Amino acid sequence: MAAENNSGQSKTLIILMLLLAVLLLVAGLLLTFGRGLLGMETSEAVPTTAAAQPTAEPVSGGSIGGFTVNAPGANLTLAEVDGSEFGQLLPLDRELVGPIYRLENSGRTDTQATLRVDIANSADSRLLDLHAWDGNAWTFMPTTIEDGKLVASNVMLPEAVAATLAYQPTNVRLGIEVLPSRELPSALFPIANTVSVGTLTLGANGALTGEPVLIQPGEYDEFLRVTNVGLVVDTTSVITLLSNESLQAAHIAELTGRAFDGGYAGINLDYQGVDVGQSAEFTTFVTDLSTALHERGLELMVTLAAPQQLNSQGVTGGHNWAMLGAAADKVLVQMPLNPTQYNDGGMAEQIVSWAVRQVDRHKLLLLVSANAIDQIGDVYTEMPRELALSNFGELQLLQGGERINVGETLEIGLSGTASALEWDGDGVTYKYTYEQNGQPHTVWLSNESALAHRLRLVERYHLAGVLVRGLGGIVEGDGYIAAIESVLGQEPPVSQAAALVWTVSAADGTIVASTTSSDQFTFAYQNVETVGNYTVNVDFAFGDNQTELGEYVFEVLDPVAEAEAAAAAAAAEAEAAAAAAAAAEAERLANPTGFLTVETNFRDGPRFESGVLDVLPERSELRLLGRDTSGAWLKVRPVESEVEGWVYLSLVELDEGVDLFALPTVLQSAP
Repeated sequence: MAAENNSGQSKTLIILMLLLAVLLLVAGLLLTFGRGLLGMETSEAVPTTAAAQPTAEPVSGGSIGGFTVNAPGANLTLAEVDGSEFGQLLPLDRELVGPIYRLENSGRTDTQATLRVDIANSADSRLLDLHAWDGNAWTFMPTTIEDGKLVASNVMLPEAVAATLAYQPTNVRLGIEVLPSRELPSALFPIANTVSVGTLTLGANGALTGEPVLIQPGEYDEFLRVTNVGLVVDTTSVITLLSNESLQAAHIAELTGRAFDGGYAGINLDYQGVDVGQSAEFTTFVTDLSTALHERGLELMVTLAAPQQLNSQGVTGGHNWAMLGAAADKVLVQMPLNPTQYNDGGMAEQIVSWAVRQVDRHKLLLLVSANAIDQIGDVYTEMPRELALSNFGELQLLQGGERINVGETLEIGLSGTASALEWDGDGVTYKYTYEQNGQPHTVWLSNESALAHRLRLVERYHLAGVLVRGLGGIVEGDGYIAAIESVLGQEPPVSQAAALVWTVSAADGTIVASTTSSDQFTFAYQNVETVGNYTVNVDFAFGDNQTELGEYVFEVLDPVAEAEAAAAAAAAEAEAAAAAAAAAEAERLANPTGFLTVETNFRDGPRFESGVLDVLPERSELRLLGRDTSGAWLKVRPVESEVEGWVYLSLVELDEGVDLFALPTVLQSAP
């Protein structure tokens, strides 16, 4: 019996201990889960919703709702919150998408984590970003998109995470680049709110050379461009600068001083070719420069080359996009020069899609070229408009000359090696080919619609804006203004035809012949009917812009008509000469003259006793007025005088044909 009693007591004790253990377990579970269910799990900054379900116990990784975190070394408690307080702190150009995920960490504070947030099926992933709360503000977090999730890898553990939808910025940046050698149409400046003014060039030991161009005053922010890019990228100067902290400090001081003293809004830093091994040094340099500029109320714009390859990280050389984007106020992305890469889903869009995952899209501006593009092999380079047109060559004479006859033909042509113009639908522009030193080239010409086609990614991804280079040399800016303003949702310019325009103008400016063609590099003016002076012009017209390529001046003659006119002129001249001779003879006969053969006294009467008026020299020409009754004396007047008098007849040589007896007899009163 005693044994049975002891056995029963033992069983009872075991049951009681099991019940006690169950009660303790339930109490523990209530302490763990019940706080949230009873509203006890609160935060002064972020209250939970009634549906919030924190993790059961602190963990280094886990998930809640559409959020997953992996943070080795952390001791996390996760919760979904409605963000009634956090949401008010979101930037005005963002919209909260889904809940805010709060992370409380009682473990290591320097923990790096990988975060994953589900993308809602209805959301436009192109416009989604991940933002993190750092205790003071929401900051952009670099991500990738993987399997329908926004993924932030190897990031410092934040206090909260939220997916946001980006609106289009309220102040979209419409920028243009101004260089010393490229004058821009004045019409472009009023639409711009951002201008990159060139150029200072980095040299040895951090020295800066060059003087930025002065531009007309306007309501835009001017950024002073500083670069190490010329005909080639000067990597040596960048390596030297980043290897010496004192050089960097002096360089930052000079850049800040130049920007402040020049009245600029800030610096556009365009340092390319940074070595991967100096990536950290370059990031530190940019961060320090940004800090120095901010202290003087200025901004930093950083120009970054597009990744050489696109993957989850991108191949960007020594440019750490995420860290540079965090330090800079604006980031210029150099977009591809290949015009065919701007189709939907093409390389250009892939670059933008990658870039908005690395840098806050509201800092990103696309740097797009409006220049012509020259391709040789896999290399694409910018080509000013006039240089692209120079491949058409100069005017040369093929037939005829500066003078041609009626019925003949004048033929001229362009001496270049460019092929006929060909429309490229991918590039939204015309292209041609030419050969130089045995190597084939392809040239895409610039135009307004092609620029608008490239800029549409700004609106599609709600970027900060655009900066356009290569606008120098255009004649009419209205089409390019429409192209730039298309990023604001306005109607882009439509594609227009490009052609060579040949015209023949008369001396009064009247166009007497013309032709337009995309492949006519020669022009013949045939069977000319009208004499006169003419000018042949050849222009390249593309949209509203027309550029003169050359002119040739010539004259049209009619040899038959000229011969007849010459004969008539000769006959008229002969007749006029005969008439003049007859008139002269009649005049001579009507006013006979003679010459003195010797020096002679010019007397006031027809006798030797008469007074002497003058002594006339030999060969004096005399106008014969009459004779005395004896015929021995002549009344005369020297041709060069108005005085009349008498000379002895035998001293005068009469002109041929003079009839002495035809002279009137002049009666002279006796003395």
